[in-house]
Amino acid sequence: MATTTNDVDNFNAAYDVAETTSWIRRGGYRRVALQLPDEKLGDAATLARALTRSLAAADDAEETVPTAETSGREVFVLADTTFGACCVDEVGAAHRDADAIVHYGRACCSPTSRTPARFVFDQSPMN
Repeated sequence: MATTTNDVDNFNAAYDVAETTSWIRRGGYRRVALQLPDEKLGDAATLARALTRSLAAADDAEETVPTAETSGREVFVLADTTFGACCVDEVGAAHRDADAIVHYGRACCSPTSRTPARFVFDQSPMN
């Protein structure tokens, strides 16, 4: 089945890819963990690829010379969280030396102690 531009746009909007890309770039994060609830893990690989492509495109658009902040950047998925899905899993992220976490879905919004976190709540297009 072919993916339409509209499908990609809806996916990127639902997961707030553009603003998440900006947040990663502004923070200079190199190892970014994505934490999704179990029911959204099916989108995890697509989301990681979308963010990686968006980061590369943003770097290219600014003709950014690769630096320590942009080269070797890695976006990866935390697939087995230590706590409930609503809590940011700093322990799991620390096992992969993440310097930032993007938490998707329902969240208790408890502050993190060591690792910067961005919360992306469920979004749906409205007619």
